[in-house]
Amino acid sequence: MKEDTRLISNGGAKNIGRDSKTGDLLHKLPNGRIYAQKSDGQLYPYSGPGVHALDRGAYNALGVYNKFGRTEKAEAILKSMNINPQARSAALKVLKENGK
Repeated sequence: MKEDTRLISNGGAKNIGRDSKTGDLLHKLPNGRIYAQKSDGQLYPYSGPGVHALDRGAYNALGVYNKFGRTEKAEAILKSMNINPQARSAALKVLKENGK
């Protein structure tokens, strides 16, 4: 993301319009990834190669799995957070695709 952000800041991305729901500005990089930019300037991955759309539950599950691995402790934490099996599965898919 650091290199992508640098490219956007240095004019290496094409402005392709705005997100229809949020109004955030969309930047397409030569690598095919698209980043959105909030009105305060904050950038976030939007779509493209290596970008995974996660809902809040899956994002939280990913953080727990990154910290504790696929362990009983992680599962207990996720259960206490009421993270559903679909969100856990989405997080595990990201881990697998990233070789973890």
